[in-house]
Amino acid sequence: MTTALPLDHNGLAAGLLATAERFAALIPHATDHGRQVRTAPEWNIAELIRHVAHLPEWWTQMSQSMARVATSPADMVTVNRDRLSERSSTDVATCAATLAEGIARFADIVRSAPPGIVPFHAGSRATVGQIAGVALGELEIHGHDLGRTIGQPWRINPDHAACAILGSVRAVGDRWVDPVAARGHTGRYEIRLRGGRGTLRLEFDDGRLTVDPPGDGRRPDARLSARPEAFLKVLYGRQNQWVPALTGAIVASGRRPWRALKLQPMFLPI
Repeated sequence: MTTALPLDHNGLAAGLLATAERFAALIPHATDHGRQVRTAPEWNIAELIRHVAHLPEWWTQMSQSMARVATSPADMVTVNRDRLSERSSTDVATCAATLAEGIARFADIVRSAPPGIVPFHAGSRATVGQIAGVALGELEIHGHDLGRTIGQPWRINPDHAACAILGSVRAVGDRWVDPVAARGHTGRYEIRLRGGRGTLRLEFDDGRLTVDPPGDGRRPDARLSARPEAFLKVLYGRQNQWVPALTGAIVASGRRPWRALKLQPMFLPI
């Protein structure tokens, strides 16, 4: 079984540059800076834009083992709040330029494909490719957030969504399990991202998760066939799992397909 992402390092870098440019193009349309973000009500528009503008700086530091990372899923809220507080005086009008400069630097690092792994969130480790995948997901999701709020179109690129799903789940999936919801649970799941964009295998043993366990001989209890962009929105809590299930964007099958409904609640929100 391969652990590759749908895009190589050059493709990841190109995707980052293009998606950051798309996000920057929304900023002039976002004139009501105090307006609450529709799909992420903890932010207002100005906070969301500032957050995204400075994310590439964080990803660059992370790829060089120099960033402050979250010690636990719950700590992500504090880390994001502190980073935003440090940059609260940033003029929204300058954010497009800040984003462009930062993403260019990070894309150069991604293209060079430095070997090895670096500290990531919740005590995990990640490759630069995985970090780039997560970064693509952040840009796509926050572009979706801003577009929905200001009434501008935003289509999530399925290749980018697949990179985000594979990168994040393989890097920190076992650290993002809700210990209460998963307590005592044993089960096997297979998630196939449509378009041949990759497959994830998840195995719970008494509440403990292994991502892509060695050996593929045992049949999963439930298989999920998912459009990557739909699964990404579920993963980020932007959409309830019932919506893509009812529209066919996520379809469950296998010996016990009903078990797929238990999967999302066993993870903490990103």
